Amino acid sequence: MQAVRRGRFGPTGSLERDTDIAHVEDVNNQSQEGIAKSSVASKKYPFVPESLSDDDLPFIAKDLVLGRSKQYKSRNEAISDKDQTQDNEYWIVIDSIVYDCSDFAAEHPGGEDVIMSFVGEDCSWQFWRLHGKSVMEQYGRALRVGRTEGIKNRFPESVRYVGLSKLGDDGW
Repeated sequence: MQAVRRGRFGPTGSLERDTDIAHVEDVNNQSQEGIAKSSVASKKYPFVPESLSDDDLPFIAKDLVLGRSKQYKSRNEAISDKDQTQDNEYWIVIDSIVYDCSDFAAEHPGGEDVIMSFVGEDCSWQFWRLHGKSVMEQYGRALRVGRTEGIKNRFPESVRYVGLSKLGDDGW
């Protein structure tokens, strides 16, 4: 079996298929108890098809999105039996689009804490300062669950001093 190195955005080695099969299991015969509660079938707002435009996404009320933040923060402070039975959907908002980062947070190159610090909140300008459009198209479109409005970023965007004068123009 050949090991494949993982680069920043996926495998960097050869993608040869391993012909040895170590374990085969028929998932159709498993009981429904083994399926996680956060599976797509049980989500009220499942991931939408990538081909769907942002304008056609289902609308999610502001209170529902903000509620995710409260659930996450209360779960962090003290975990009770009631909290463990609630769904663990970690939603963030970028440009009024709601993204479910529940499964992606652990894989985020910047760490899980970065995403978790914005659960149920807007992080648009922070996202665009660190990522380009290609990153959004590669990862973000698959994580969309809906659109919302009225969610504000808790941090004011700092002023960017870029492109005010041409390089070497001292004004002399």
